[in-house]
Amino acid sequence: MKSRAGNEMHVTKAEKPIFRDIIPFASEGVEMEVISTDPSTGGFSVIFRGKAGATFAPHLHLAGADYLILSGALNYRDQMAPAGDSGYEPYGSLHEQTVFPVDTEMLFITHGPIMFIDEQKRPTQVMDSRWIEEQIAAGRTGQQQAA
Repeated sequence: MKSRAGNEMHVTKAEKPIFRDIIPFASEGVEMEVISTDPSTGGFSVIFRGKAGATFAPHLHLAGADYLILSGALNYRDQMAPAGDSGYEPYGSLHEQTVFPVDTEMLFITHGPIMFIDEQKRPTQVMDSRWIEEQIAAGRTGQQQAA
């Protein structure tokens, strides 16, 4: 998988890295399919798939981010975001635990890193393009089967 910074790219379905275990960022049952990474900003584009009851850990957005619920729903800030809903998260948005109430697929594009935090809002880990690229280089992902 190539990063997208400054270069056009096309990634086949079979080439897309899949993270099937992104603990501590999310609970079991959350999968992340990488679309692209941007080392110039730390941003990345992914499709998250969450099983019913799965969660994202509390986190702080260190840059803006966009999302689109492709199927299912997301319990977002104590309201439901069903399939077709979209939104924007500005820099500095803080989220407590986010829940997938049903099996869900969501497009997520962040323009920079996301900092995960503990109960006292202290940083625990950062997810960004560098972390994703390091995991891919270390062989910690699977890839989709060609259709």
